[in-house]
Amino acid sequence: MFRLNPISSSMKMLAVSALAFNTIPNTAYANEASAEDESVERIQVTGTRILREGVVAPAPITVIGEDAIKASGATNLGDLLNSLPALGNTFSMSSSTNYIGTTGSNFLDLRRLGSNRTLVLIDGKRHVASDIGTARVDVNTIPTEWIKSVEVITGGASAVYGADAVSGVVNFILKDNIDGVHFSAQKSDAADSGFSDYKYAFSAGGEFANGKGNAAVSLEVAGQNAITQADRGHSSYSDIRNPNEKNEVKGENKIPDKLRVKDAGLHIYSDGGRFALDDGGYMFLPDGTFRKQKLGNLYDDFRCAGDCDWFDFSKGSTYQPEFKRITFNSKVNYDINDQASLYFHGKYSQTKATDHADWTFSRDETIQKDNAFASAELVEFMAKNNLESISIRRIHTDMGRRSEENIRQTSRFVSGLERIFP
Repeated sequence: MFRLNPISSSMKMLAVSALAFNTIPNTAYANEASAEDESVERIQVTGTRILREGVVAPAPITVIGEDAIKASGATNLGDLLNSLPALGNTFSMSSSTNYIGTTGSNFLDLRRLGSNRTLVLIDGKRHVASDIGTARVDVNTIPTEWIKSVEVITGGASAVYGADAVSGVVNFILKDNIDGVHFSAQKSDAADSGFSDYKYAFSAGGEFANGKGNAAVSLEVAGQNAITQADRGHSSYSDIRNPNEKNEVKGENKIPDKLRVKDAGLHIYSDGGRFALDDGGYMFLPDGTFRKQKLGNLYDDFRCAGDCDWFDFSKGSTYQPEFKRITFNSKVNYDINDQASLYFHGKYSQTKATDHADWTFSRDETIQKDNAFASAELVEFMAKNNLESISIRRIHTDMGRRSEENIRQTSRFVSGLERIFP
């Protein structure tokens, strides 16, 4: 019996279609067909045309197996896939805090052309979007216990699936039958901070109706606590203009334009308020007084290092968000007879994620000399320097950090009738 590869290329599909079209009216050719041709019983075509064998595919194919996924120990499936060169880290768990409404989610971004241009399939079928108004799928809601393999193609997919597959297709292939009870638990703690994450997965399934059907359920609970950028040592590094680089045209010599130094940051803001004059900056203290700002030995128009007064924004920005995810999956398939099978897949997932950004800040807030709240010291200083007003830049640490809390719910139900191909 001749069988077409269930995951075939578009060229093979066209060849099969042409063969079927030509042989219908050509009865004379059918009578003269060889014994090998007459042995063709069925040709199965699945929803995806991604070819498994990368060496004969028209585009590069990457296949990740079940063992590799389990061995990675990744709490979030999306973070594991983002380690592939073809996938950009646009919406990983850490970078999801860069965009409003995406905290705690993983959207795949092939070639960095945008997550809306990456098509995500489950067993060759499209998945409901996890973000309102987009086609993006949070791959963390896919049950890892049921994944048999993940196939990634980065070229030629738009000819088959349309504009939402411009950058490629990622197809998650689940196991056909789930047998037995499986439970896994993992927890990790960071050695240099209080960061930790966990994932608990339960799966159970078995046959019924004398082996004609198979039913399974899966429950996965995962989460992590938040960590700020200040909890990582590298967040206190900053780039400062190199004072030894004096060329107007940069790059003409071997002297670096900027120096990356530790314990450095912006000096143009402060939590008490900061204003600048021709002789340098001044900053207000908690008691309402002010003094000349220290800029240290290395500084430029915005940043300074060493013995300088700079504000550390990293202690307020979230590096990894706090989240908790609960995902329930179910599947049932039943063979009606030797040629037809019913199937049903159901999913419900809820993710709660919290992100904290740095504090709000004001720029160039004008304080007049006759302001009723101006201290006598400040009024005298302004009169001495012939100032009618000063412009203050301030970080509002007393108002708390900006926060975002997302509660995301995703439901998906798929049912159908398919033919059985031996």
